[in-house]
Amino acid sequence: MSIEKIGIMGGTFSPIHVGHLILAQGACEEYQLDKIVFLPNRQPPHKRGTGVLDEKHRAAMVKLAISDNAHFEFSDMELKRTGFSYTADTLQEFCKRYPGKEYYFLVGADSLDYIDQWYKPETIFQLAHILAAPRGNLTLEEMEKKAQVLRKKYGAKISLLHQPNIEISSNYIRGLIKKGMSIRYYVPKEVEEYITQIAFSGATQ
Repeated sequence: MSIEKIGIMGGTFSPIHVGHLILAQGACEEYQLDKIVFLPNRQPPHKRGTGVLDEKHRAAMVKLAISDNAHFEFSDMELKRTGFSYTADTLQEFCKRYPGKEYYFLVGADSLDYIDQWYKPETIFQLAHILAAPRGNLTLEEMEKKAQVLRKKYGAKISLLHQPNIEISSNYIRGLIKKGMSIRYYVPKEVEEYITQIAFSGATQ
């Protein structure tokens, strides 16, 4: 019996959008992952005071967005944690709760570029195989160069995801909402409808 391969995709998801879903589906297929766990952050240390939506809304939208994909799952592990959300702590908890799995952690090229500055990077590289997707201005060659540095320094397992660079951000979508502009096609229809509903209560401001 083969070891189950679990992908973990963390983020604020404020809101979740099609870029997140395309990245996850691509990783699932390219590296034959059994499932992807979507893990909304409670309080990411690098996004303090950035207008992130309330956690209950972010969680609800993630659930709506992934409900029709049997390979996608939702986890509230970080939402239940007090204080900041650190990837190293999360991976340790996954390994403790669900031992005997092979974990893959999905990041964008921008995160790969400074992941060694995260909290306990050696723990992250010990517990998970990093899958890095194109993002921003970094080329695949530049990403591979950074990956080589991390492999040499930490013995990290890092692989690149070969998929289009989809430049959609949650921050951009929130900007459209504030301007009263359409977010159609940026997010799944169910998420668009949910945002329309909460907008009337002022929750997106």
